[in-house]
Amino acid sequence: MTDFTIAAIATPMGEGGIGIVRLSGPQAVEIAAMMFSTQAGQSIKELKSYEMRYGKVVYPESGRL
Repeated sequence: MTDFTIAAIATPMGEGGIGIVRLSGPQAVEIAAMMFSTQAGQSIKELKSYEMRYGKVVYPESGRL
């Protein structure tokens, strides 16, 4: 296991309705919780690791999408 937390685009190039970003490593959940909330307003910390949710990514400092 590595001590690094990494992010990578997991969506193929081209146009699409959904973008997938993979976040892995020891701080992945903490980082995702600061930047992502589900459409229903749930924190990522409330979700099971094998579930997928539609939501939004925001800048933590400003709350801007």
